[in-house]
Formats: sequence, C-alpha cells, structure tokens
Amino acid sequence: MKNLRLISCLLVAWILIAMLSGCGSAGKQTIQFDHFTALQVGSFDTIDGGTHISEYPIWSPEKLNYHQDSSAAQSATVTFNGSTYSGTYRKTAAHIPNTYVSHQYKGDGIYFEINATTGELSSISFIYEPAAKATLDKAACKKIADNIADDYIVLSDYTVDTSTGQISNNTLYTFTYYREVAGYKTSDSLTISVDGNGNVSSFGVRMLNAFDNVKKVVLNEDNAKAAIETKLNAIYQNVQTRKGYDVKDVTLVKLADGSCAFLYTVNNQFESGDVQHSTQVRLLLK
Repeated sequence: MKNLRLISCLLVAWILIAMLSGCGSAGKQTIQFDHFTALQVGSFDTIDGGTHISEYPIWSPEKLNYHQDSSAAQSATVTFNGSTYSGTYRKTAAHIPNTYVSHQYKGDGIYFEINATTGELSSISFIYEPAAKATLDKAACKKIADNIADDYIVLSDYTVDTSTGQISNNTLYTFTYYREVAGYKTSDSLTISVDGNGNVSSFGVRMLNAFDNVKKVVLNEDNAKAAIETKLNAIYQNVQTRKGYDVKDVTLVKLADGSCAFLYTVNNQFESGDVQHSTQVRLLLK
C-alpha cells in the first residue's frame, strides 16, 4: 500500500509539472523556417512588364482597395480613450498585414474602422484644425501615447519607433509600438499619432497579441534568398531591363490559419538607356 501511495503521489507531481511547463515561456513555440513557398501578394505596378498575380486572397488588390460590402452594419459605435463615438458606414477594405477586412465609418469629426469579424476598433482618425504652434516636446507627447498604448499592450514587450512630421503648421509625432521575435519585427503593432499640443490625431492596431505563443523563429536566410530570387525571376522572366533588387523590409506575420510566414517588401530596379526606375512587390514566404 505504501508503494501504491508513493506511485500515486509521483503521478500527481508529474501531472502538475507537465501542467506548469505548458504555461509562460515554456509553452511558447520555436518555429524553424527551412523550405519556402514564395507567393506574390498585394497590389503591383503593371508598368514594369512583370507577370503579376496576387496569390493570397485576403491581400488581393480587390480586397485591399476600398469597396462596398452589403453585409456591413450601416452604423457602429466604438469606445476609444474613455470616449464613445458613433458613425455611419462608408466602405470596406483589408490592410496588410491584417488577416481580416475592416469596415470604415464616418462620425462627427472622426473616421474609424472596425474589424469586420469581431467588431473591435482597428483604427480611428480625428478631423480638426491643430493649433498654429506646438507647446509640447516629443517626450511629453510620447507619455500621452504610452498612457493610451498601455490599455492595449504590455509596453515592456514592445519596441517603439518614432517619426516626426507636420499637421498644418504643427508638429506631429507618430509612435509605432511593435513586438519583435528573435530580432525580427512582427505584424503585432500599434500606432498612435500625437500633435505638438497633446491632441491624439490617429490610432491604429495591427494583429495585436498574434505572437504571444511564439518564442523564437529560426530562418534559413540562404534558402529564403533563393526562394525570393526564383520568384522574381519567374515574375520578370520576359523583362530584359531589370537590373537587380534590394529588400526594403522584412516582417514576421501571422496568417489566417495560425501559421507564421515572412513578408518581404522588395524594390526592383530597371534601366533602359539613360532611364532608370524602380517598382515594388511584396512576397510572402511560408
């Protein structure tokens, strides 16, 4: 009987250890990328002579361009930063890297979009005339953005990029918070723009929390480069003026089926006599 009780206790302990090991970082995935299928996605410039076709339906030009959707509710209400806003339906579109379409609505001094599947706020923009002179510096505006972002993300889990622009005669600071996995930027991001007087100009989210269960990715860069070049050679097989390409951006994305992939933005260079130009394509490596 003592042996049976000992075995029972050990079994219980093992079960508890197994349960605990599935939580936290121990439950996250390490994903190995060795072999790739390269798909062209998004819109493209047909003047470059390439044979273009969008191969991932949710990111087709038809979905990315605004259009009418008869299934959209004709009015919607959202809450942002403690205030409630209502609007009437205008149009619908998908936005890379989201794997859902968004319905756009117009209200009093605002435009906002909602996830067509969940109804959650995906972006909001405010229409107003800013003050002629900024009174706050970047640090003060970032504090305002951080207080809003903190309602959606754990700030310490995200990297922040800042860009500075103009809105009328005022300064506009745009803060982009994005999650990194193994040094790769991901599609899990949030963007907030604040003017130089502390007014929020716009807010948007992209695939928030999509990488909570991904600990690490390992990319075979040689095979990825080979897949990119094979795909580009197929697209431009009949174009003699193409001289080369460079990779502008690489983003780790989560697809609709839950799998991960890499989204490459590639610039192609062309030269015909003294005329030089470039076009851009997006390739999904999965």
